[in-house]
Amino acid sequence: MEIKSKSEIIKYIDENQIPGINDKIRKIINIIELIKEFIINIESDLTWSNYKSEKEILIELDTMIQEFEEENFSRLLDLQAHFAPASEFQEISISSGWSEEFIVISKMFEDALITLIKEFDLKTYD
Repeated sequence: MEIKSKSEIIKYIDENQIPGINDKIRKIINIIELIKEFIINIESDLTWSNYKSEKEILIELDTMIQEFEEENFSRLLDLQAHFAPASEFQEISISSGWSEEFIVISKMFEDALITLIKEFDLKTYD
């Protein structure tokens, strides 16, 4: 996989359309899909994560995507924790060579999360 530039990451998250999905949810789903793309296409070093395999991560991410498509936000706190400093995703990105891209993605996640919280009046970590 070719490492994506900041502008490519932003364009993918902002412009990739999902018919019938609320725009705020779509951005979160696009961010999850982008994390999946990095995990699938770059050999992932899971040494510093709690995951035992790439398959385990992908199953969790696919489940989250399905739940978001159904406007089920019950695992939003789990997803938020994955983007926190020294989190699973950050550790994987550092050890797998895509930490700079992760910084861009995590900032976009933070922005998308704020708009999602406002749109649906959700509670998250402070």
